[in-house]
Amino acid sequence: MMRYPREVPEDRDRPGDSRARRWNIVAVAIAMLTGFGALLLPLGTRSSTESKGVERTMRVSLLSNEGPSLLILVAIPALLVALPLMLRGAASYRSRVVIVVLLGVLVMLGAMSIGLFFVPTLIAMILSMSAQAATRSSPTSSSH
Repeated sequence: MMRYPREVPEDRDRPGDSRARRWNIVAVAIAMLTGFGALLLPLGTRSSTESKGVERTMRVSLLSNEGPSLLILVAIPALLVALPLMLRGAASYRSRVVIVVLLGVLVMLGAMSIGLFFVPTLIAMILSMSAQAATRSSPTSSSH
């Protein structure tokens, strides 16, 4: 008697999806660290001239230079990459694909400012998406 692998309903995780979830958690952590780093590290400069004509230059963070409204902009990638962790099955995979595309667009649009800082987050999300795609196309996860 031949035994076939048990079929997993589409709305539940398949056995190999835990690797995709782990990469997704890594992507969230990287996005949060990148956001905090971009906000708090001294990436900009501010110059001032004193009354005696002496120019003074100091390094400032983006948060002190641009203000707290930048918090929303930096939170977007972290919130985007956290979304697939709240979903299961095919919806999780589809959301990872959409988020990889969106994150790629955001990285390209923000390349002249802080966009390139989020390339490691994009790479982790690509790994998460491909890990889930590999489990979906493997012979043990297909139905017979």
